Amino acid sequence: PGNALYSQLTNIRTLAQNAVQQGYIQMPYLDTTLPKAGYPDGQIAVGVSIANRGRTAIPAGTNVSYKILQTGNIVVGQGARVALTADVPPGAATTVQVPLTVPAIGNYIVRWDLQANGIWWNALYGTPVRDQYFRGADWSADWVSDNVPVGWTAGETKTIVVTVANVGGRVWNATGADPVTLGYKWVSSATGNTFPGSVQVPLPVDVQPGMNVTLQIPVTAPAYPTNYTMYLDLYKQNEFAFGDKGIAPDDTPTGVSTDFKAGYTFNATPQFAAGQTTAAGYVVTNGGSAAAAGGAISISLATSGISRNPCAPRGGNTRSAGEKGNSSRPKRTTTKSSPTAGSASCTTCPTCCSTPRRWPSSSSRLSPAISTGGRSRPSLSAASWTRTRN
Repeated sequence: PGNALYSQLTNIRTLAQNAVQQGYIQMPYLDTTLPKAGYPDGQIAVGVSIANRGRTAIPAGTNVSYKILQTGNIVVGQGARVALTADVPPGAATTVQVPLTVPAIGNYIVRWDLQANGIWWNALYGTPVRDQYFRGADWSADWVSDNVPVGWTAGETKTIVVTVANVGGRVWNATGADPVTLGYKWVSSATGNTFPGSVQVPLPVDVQPGMNVTLQIPVTAPAYPTNYTMYLDLYKQNEFAFGDKGIAPDDTPTGVSTDFKAGYTFNATPQFAAGQTTAAGYVVTNGGSAAAAGGAISISLATSGISRNPCAPRGGNTRSAGEKGNSSRPKRTTTKSSPTAGSASCTTCPTCCSTPRRWPSSSSRLSPAISTGGRSRPSLSAASWTRTRN
């Protein structure tokens, strides 16, 4: 069978090329303004354009009509027919209005075609039909997109942009009696409690079936921090929410946290000395969105940036005559490890540092050996005391 089909490919290719190059005798192309949905038993005037892409004219009196199918079965075998009032020559086009009666609630295929003497052109000439999806529906909506974030802080307000499509059969009226509006609500994941939104926004225009509309709404997060689901929904004022009719709202799981931020400003730079308690006046500014309860404020002091005088005497650092032991023994002094590496001299007390000296770099201060009577031992860390015998 494969070889037999292969042997026919050349002939099939030739026929296809001739059809494209020479054109078809009858070749109508149909396009319509059929919406995606309609209200059952309602009437829709559908604009149908007929473009003649064949080599012969489409004669006047040819009917434009449709039939409706559901799951492959014919529901409406013959829809309304509208006849062409004039010939449509090759390369030309015309438009007619065909009334369509909306079927019961459900999903359908509307099949458009031309008819001659009650016979469909598809059956008569093998010309293509135009199939379109259609839905018989009441109120319905399809949420296309939104920018709802998953993280919020308590009491925060954000502008949410959402696009929604009218996939039902009803017109969403923007004005008049009981208009349709956009609103929101929060539902706690922990308790199931519902917190209705504080605002609703109107539609800018009436939204016909099949139309999309983009809306902006300010949304305020609840004051209590926990996990929520935020729902955007449409509301028919004084009647119902779309969610009450089983139409899925636009839901987003979110988390709401408390916003704690604080700033501290000292009235004056506090001065500290060893063992001294210092009172520091300061101003605390709440930079967050949450209220701060009263309580103690802890302040940590870091040693970085505090300069010391390495030449200042310290208790126990100097042994002089009269101390325990040999009074004639040379005194032993102890100094702190050097200050900033590369400094030329001790500038805090020039009287005791008359001889300029250069402090070793930090790398040489961390691990040099100290000479003690011909023996060597590693020095302590840079923050430790270094003893030098004279």
